[in-house]
Amino acid sequence: MGLIGVCIGSLFGGPLITGGRRRGIFIFSIVQLVGVTLTLIRTMPTMCIGRFIAGFSGGIFQMCNIKAVQESLPSHLVGLYGSFPGAFLAIGVFLVAFIGGVSLPTEEEDYMDDEMWRLSYAFPIVWVVW
Repeated sequence: MGLIGVCIGSLFGGPLITGGRRRGIFIFSIVQLVGVTLTLIRTMPTMCIGRFIAGFSGGIFQMCNIKAVQESLPSHLVGLYGSFPGAFLAIGVFLVAFIGGVSLPTEEEDYMDDEMWRLSYAFPIVWVVW
């Protein structure tokens, strides 16, 4: 659901940030917080909706970053620095997957009793608040 949200968010990101990148980042930071909060509720529909909303906001953030790079750098540097937003997105995905892998219990039968999954699902709150 998160990847579907990122795809749709990046498709609609351009028109949604026409009022300004900074304003778009602030608005979709709040939307991101709502999405991440929904993922922490332990029902499948709220987790799926929350992941979609969080992914959608991530797609918008990606568009804001790409537009900021294109509009603020000289054209000969856009190619070099234009890949940074995608690289940082990949690093963020890796960190969340790493936290999830480290925090899982070693025994599969302990999965139902463990609440550490909330750590990897709540991790985006750190970045949005920062």
